[in-house]
Amino acid sequence: MKTNYIIRLMMVVIVLSSCSTTEKFYVSGTPNTQIYTPNYGLIGTVGIDGKAKIEFSSSNYYAFLLSKSPNSDYYIPFALDYKKKGRRGTKIAEYIGIGTAIFGTCIAVPCALVGEYSAGLIGCGMAVAGGSIALSAGVRSGQTSYEYQYQYLNNQQTNQDLQFAKAVFKEPY
Repeated sequence: MKTNYIIRLMMVVIVLSSCSTTEKFYVSGTPNTQIYTPNYGLIGTVGIDGKAKIEFSSSNYYAFLLSKSPNSDYYIPFALDYKKKGRRGTKIAEYIGIGTAIFGTCIAVPCALVGEYSAGLIGCGMAVAGGSIALSAGVRSGQTSYEYQYQYLNNQQTNQDLQFAKAVFKEPY
């Protein structure tokens, strides 16, 4: 019976502490245009509807992405628009988790020493749950978009309408 509770508690801890977020938005452009990161990693292709769903980790920051038409050798940069996004809730959750873990430990240790194992088990559960919440929120707080409090706008646009021409230089008279 106790093993069943321990397994359930471990599953809750794993689920709560394995949280990281991603940045998701759409890029509009010419169909079949490929979207790349600045280091030329392919992250999406514009579909027939003229949109590509882009998703990458919130730990990554990109000021711009690159677009490449299938019939061109040029990678055209386009800027990503963003807005300020307050992320205080994550810090508050982290501090509440730390407080809960400390409170649970303060209950569990004296109860275990006195022999009140049922109350000690409740305190132990609070400590583990609080620790996993604090860990999860701490991981999120360390991600770039949470640390600098920004969010990419939902709709971005490529610069596919740019025309490239070779420069012609004439010799001076």
